Amino acid sequence: MNGPITKELSSAAPTSLSRLFELTCTVLAAPSVNSVTKSRLLNPTTSRRKTVASKEERSRSLHAMLLASLRSLKKEVRLPETVTGDLSSWIFRIHGFGTNPPDQEARPGTPLLPSEESLTKWMAQIAGPKTEGRGTRAAIAKLEKANETPTRQELELLYRENRQQFDHQFKLQVGKVKDVANIPGGLPALANLESFEDFLKLLRATRALAMCLSVHETHPLSLIARATRGDGRAVLDLIKIDKLFLHDSCTQQLIKKAELRNDHAFMEQLARAQTYTTRLSAREMQRLYFYQLFLMEQGGISLPTQHELWRVLDPQGRQYRSLSAFEKDFQRRRRAFGRMLNDMDAETKTLKL
Repeated sequence: MNGPITKELSSAAPTSLSRLFELTCTVLAAPSVNSVTKSRLLNPTTSRRKTVASKEERSRSLHAMLLASLRSLKKEVRLPETVTGDLSSWIFRIHGFGTNPPDQEARPGTPLLPSEESLTKWMAQIAGPKTEGRGTRAAIAKLEKANETPTRQELELLYRENRQQFDHQFKLQVGKVKDVANIPGGLPALANLESFEDFLKLLRATRALAMCLSVHETHPLSLIARATRGDGRAVLDLIKIDKLFLHDSCTQQLIKKAELRNDHAFMEQLARAQTYTTRLSAREMQRLYFYQLFLMEQGGISLPTQHELWRVLDPQGRQYRSLSAFEKDFQRRRRAFGRMLNDMDAETKTLKL
């Protein structure tokens, strides 16, 4: 192996396990369609102030985590030529969907999901607004120690000379990260992580998920369902997020039909979609974090007051000039979150892969 694949390995393999930890919260933005849509949105966080210790330390820890996730999501995930499958299928996989061979109907996947209680508690432990900075630093230190062996050079050599042994070592490393980070078993996103290429698929799907939530305020499963049924706007929105959707089974039928009919208007829109550049800002990363907070809240985790959240997430007042501005945006994200879940539930009920 050489060329682009070796470059991808050099940039991704040594850091991939750390990025697994950084991106896990984003992957869990929708752990499974069933477990999310069965829950109801709880009441908004109370305006009554509570006493929370070490706000400054928690603020620094959360900002560091969000910054690391933002940097990871900004990086393009290049794929080797040996990778197979559609991006839409990878997105379905991280949500616990599989396919039923007789009729190819989408259905919840077979991996056993952890209980909602254990999942939300873990999420709150590693990335909640009440997470202590010392605990986060200790977890990161353990992860770094777990990644000391094999070395980057050893991984690169294995990748070039012995792919079977490389995948074996990679799987062992993933297991160590799961143990160190106390990740609950049975998560669809991590259930079939058997190789480095599987991990690249996970990263690509995770990035598409985050970008759809941020740029379009729509869950990618909803867009995939609409594109499959011939919705041109959904096809264009998906391609804006990731150019892999140009060759995806969910978009191919409509694109081919437009080509056969010489639909110049759509083809011009398609050309523009291919040049569209998605960007994530610190504010948008913070809004993605709001969605995670709402998931925690659904799972029974008590959130701080909105005043406390504002002081933790925006201590310098750079993103929001006032508490009122923060509260308005927070409630807008709450409504958007509820709408996305309802749309996703409705769109995927009759979807066939």
